[in-house]
Amino acid sequence: TMVKEDRMPGSAQWFALEEMRSARTEAALVRHAPEKDSSTTLFYPGCQLAGIRPQQTLRLYGYLQGMDPTTGLWLDCCGAPGHWAGREEEFSAILRDLEKIWSEMGEPLVLTGCSTCLKMFRDHLPKIKAESVWVLLAEKPPVTAKAGVAMALSDPCTSRHDQTTQTAVRNMLKSIGQPLTPLPMSGEMTECCGFGGLMENADPKIAQKVTKARSEQTDSEMLTYCAMCRNQLARTGKPVSHVLDLLFQDCAHPSSEPPPTISERRVNRRQLKNQVLQDYHGEQRVPAKQWEDLTLQIDTYVSALLEERRILEDDIRQVLHLTKKQKMAFLHGENGTKIASEKLGQVTFWVQFREEEGEYYIESCWSHRMIIGGGKR
Repeated sequence: TMVKEDRMPGSAQWFALEEMRSARTEAALVRHAPEKDSSTTLFYPGCQLAGIRPQQTLRLYGYLQGMDPTTGLWLDCCGAPGHWAGREEEFSAILRDLEKIWSEMGEPLVLTGCSTCLKMFRDHLPKIKAESVWVLLAEKPPVTAKAGVAMALSDPCTSRHDQTTQTAVRNMLKSIGQPLTPLPMSGEMTECCGFGGLMENADPKIAQKVTKARSEQTDSEMLTYCAMCRNQLARTGKPVSHVLDLLFQDCAHPSSEPPPTISERRVNRRQLKNQVLQDYHGEQRVPAKQWEDLTLQIDTYVSALLEERRILEDDIRQVLHLTKKQKMAFLHGENGTKIASEKLGQVTFWVQFREEEGEYYIESCWSHRMIIGGGKR
């Protein structure tokens, strides 16, 4: 309603929508299996699994191909951020594009690695036959699967009414001998991790409270089959594993591992696409942009600022590249520090930095969306 009445500030959802657009363009890819010209099944991991666990995504894809050699791969975003943001026109356009891609691929079964993607397909693209990958794995878990310590299973909120997937995950865990501890709010009563509905974008403090409250519902380590749930809950310092950590021990991540940054997720998606193009299909990698090779030195404090302010290292590199090209920056003090700015899309980014021997030491970074009257921009 607020979007329709033009009362929703664009800044509230801007980052999530840009993430969605990036996943649908520079990180998007759809291919039949190597040396195949058709697919009976397409593995659709979802943009979050691809960004958070790219190597596990490939490991799972390889296992699915072993089960069915005609399984293709579809790297994309289901458009959930656009739907949650109330951007009806953009979301409708995404749905039309997804249906077109699926049709051109021969209308195969779509296996999703994300409950949100599955819900988007079922609710908005009923023509597409979609199923959770966990239902298939419940029938035949990989031989590399190994149980861990007793954990509390957190169902993603988008699977709340998907009892089939919930049951499949539990059967799969039972078959590998994984012990589970009780979690008060699970199954049909499961709770959000703080990401759903773009809560974190609209009100970060509320989202932090929701995530913290969820993690405190158990003293046990937690387990989930949603990449974003793993990411959110791990931010609290809680030990959290993804189901793939149990299924593929050769590429398991420690339950105590911090979640990847927003910048790392963006890079992971691009690298995953390039790895598939090169290693699976013998195709050329997408050429790197001129600014991608700039070396940044960022300390822990500044890294935390970037996360809080939703500023990507990609944004910083673009600003510095343009600054170097235009030879324009403010001098700041007498120690060689400079301040540069550039408008990228709707946002003006400011970077405070020092350049030493070809490396950029980032001291601070901030952004805004205001336009100064009388200025060229």
